[in-house]
Order: sequence, then structure tokens, then C-alpha cells
Amino acid sequence: MTAAVACVIGAALLWGTFHTTRGDTSFWLVGYSLAAVWIVGALAVGGVRPGRTSPPVIAAAVVVGVAAFAFVYVAYRLLRDVPVMGGALDRVVGTADAAHVGAVLALAVVNAVAEELFFRGAIGSLLGRDEPWRFVIATTAVYALVTAASSNVALVLAGMGMGALFATVAWRARGVLASSVCHVTWSTFMLLALRR
Repeated sequence: MTAAVACVIGAALLWGTFHTTRGDTSFWLVGYSLAAVWIVGALAVGGVRPGRTSPPVIAAAVVVGVAAFAFVYVAYRLLRDVPVMGGALDRVVGTADAAHVGAVLALAVVNAVAEELFFRGAIGSLLGRDEPWRFVIATTAVYALVTAASSNVALVLAGMGMGALFATVAWRARGVLASSVCHVTWSTFMLLALRR
């Protein structure tokens, strides 16, 4: 029940991030409130484990994050002129231009870690800790469902792909530290590359 409530509130706040003025006070309030919902939800649900923390595991997470960035960036370049995708991609990219790069990056990093704690940590412990396929499918499905609240097709597709990737990293590392590193790496490169 706690996880469901967090998902509903988080979905509403995610919708809010796309319906507030970029860089406005309300944008930052909604963005950090979203991270707070995921963190509080993860703590309330429990089951979050850091997992393996060895340097090779963390280095592999960075490499996977960079590779994911390269793949998504190429896809962005190919799809930005497609009518259905162009507007959706522009709205996502607009977040990168919301304010000073340091402020936007801080928000992105906090939300990346918060999402890992909640979706790959707490939700993963509830729905799929026993089998890798169940873990990946269950956490990705919930992540994509919440992301759908953005009503942005590009973000939903990215959520499905990256959700599955981050879940795979979390499963292999037996916890959220590696997936957080992977997610932060991907988000950082995407934000810096997409700023105009």
C-alpha cells in the first residue's frame, strides 16, 4: 500500500515537472519534492540494499552508463526530426536548459539516486527479488507506468529502456549502489550533451 501511494504521488509530481515553467521556483520545488517522495517511499517500504561495492563493479557501472548514453544520444539524433518524437524530445531537452548547469545537474543526480532507491531497491524487494527476469520486468513495468504520467512518449520509451538496464545492473550487483552510479553517469552525460 505504501509503495502504491508513493507511486501515485510521484506520478503526479512527475506530471507537474512537465507543467511548470523551467527554472521557476515551482519547478525546483516539484523536482525536489519528487525525489523526496522516492526516498521516503523507499525508506517506508524497506528492502533497499547497497549490494556489491568493489571498484570493478562500480567501474563497470560507469562504463555501462556511458555506453547507454552513447546509444540514447545517437537515437535522439536520429529521432528528433520524426514528427511524433520531435516535440516530445524537445520537452525533455528543455529541462536541461532550465537554469545554470550545476543546478540542473544537482536535481538530476538527486532524482537519479532517489529513483534507484525506490524502484530498483524497494519495489524490487517487493516484486522480484527471487528471479532476475521477474526483478527486471516488475521494476521496469512500475517505472514505465509512473513515467507515463509525464505524457511524454520519449520519456516513457527512455524509461522502459533505461529502467530495464538499471534493473539488470542492480540485479547483477545485488543492490542499488551500482545502478545508482550507472543512472547518475547516464543522466550526467545526457544533460551535458543535450544542453543547447
